[in-house]
Amino acid sequence: MASAPCSGCGSPAGIAAAPDRAAGEQGTRGNREPGEHGAREFSGRAPATVTVTFAGSGDAFGSGGRYQACIHLRGPGGASPVLLDSGATSLSALRRCGLDPGEIAAVFVSHLHGDHFGAAAW
Repeated sequence: MASAPCSGCGSPAGIAAAPDRAAGEQGTRGNREPGEHGAREFSGRAPATVTVTFAGSGDAFGSGGRYQACIHLRGPGGASPVLLDSGATSLSALRRCGLDPGEIAAVFVSHLHGDHFGAAAW
């Protein structure tokens, strides 16, 4: 069975595996279907994008002028952002990055150390 080049990058896809192969049986291209060798097709739609901003990634004492743990995540389509961790310096860290703390929909805390949840009260 011949296969067409990958529509994502134009690379030759090689020999296609038989479509009726047993589950778990490896074809000539591993468990991938023809054309799947890194480039994925998304039916004309771009993949959803999440914007990650490390507003703070310092230690508990602000060594080197870095802010405490504060990772800002904004989903696709202008979804309300969430925070992963919110150290005591999070408000100033977010403002320094030009992010509005009032938009935050939720705060997820990775563990109970003050430099990861100290600003959760706001």
